[in-house]
Amino acid sequence: MVAAGQTLGIRGELDIATVPLLAAAFADRRPVGGPGSSFLLDLHDLTFLDVAGLRALSDVEMEITEHGERLQVNPPTSPAADWMLRFAAAHGWIAPVFTGTAN
Repeated sequence: MVAAGQTLGIRGELDIATVPLLAAAFADRRPVGGPGSSFLLDLHDLTFLDVAGLRALSDVEMEITEHGERLQVNPPTSPAADWMLRFAAAHGWIAPVFTGTAN
């Protein structure tokens, strides 16, 4: 279960042009939960993900886990973005807990 205030939705494209927006969203983040709590990235409406976006997600994951939290991901419905995310997870570049399946 994800506590209130621990969810970030990303819509559209996460690429070299939009990565600074994700970094800005996390610049002032304070952990709401404690160790063992979860942070949810809702990527349901993510339509495109490139390597710069994957790197940014990896940075987010490091920030989350640094505070003892666990990263959960609601996967994208876009087949290409979902494939890219799962490819990165399968190769150990990121290690999120997937909350469901993309339809």
